Amino acid sequence: ILAVILFTSFLYAGSVFAQNPPSLGGIAVNIKISEENVGEGDIISITKDGFKKSTASYDPQTYGVVVAAPILSVELRNDSTRAVVSGGEVQVKVSAANGEIKVGDFIATSEEAGVGVKAPTAGYTLGKALQDYTDTSRSGLISVLVDVGYFSGPLGVGALSPLNKLI
Repeated sequence: ILAVILFTSFLYAGSVFAQNPPSLGGIAVNIKISEENVGEGDIISITKDGFKKSTASYDPQTYGVVVAAPILSVELRNDSTRAVVSGGEVQVKVSAANGEIKVGDFIATSEEAGVGVKAPTAGYTLGKALQDYTDTSRSGLISVLVDVGYFSGPLGVGALSPLNKLI
């Protein structure tokens, strides 16, 4: 019984003094970003000029998200590189420009540099929201399960595709 009390006391004491670590990302690749002012949560795309913040809606060239503290980094990190994760749970900059984001919504890139939005229609997406985001006044960070791919829309494959008008 004494051992259980001591163990329980140790766990309680540990949680009282615990500090919150920075948001952890998955396995990252340290890459050179071809622009300034890139920070945690920025969505990165591959362009003809190198890696940059995404600036197109539903960008098919989406690569990943800048993270502050990846679990593991591939390649050496230096002052000119950033850790970028292309799969796993990370903090992503989002806005409610396409409507409030709810858990499970697909997140797409937007025309706002490096910022994701709710994906109400079919297209290339970054992943799925793991948290709600409702602040319409500014962008913020939420947890997203990054899995870059094609989202077929809320009603199924091609339901909202412009090609349906041709059929």
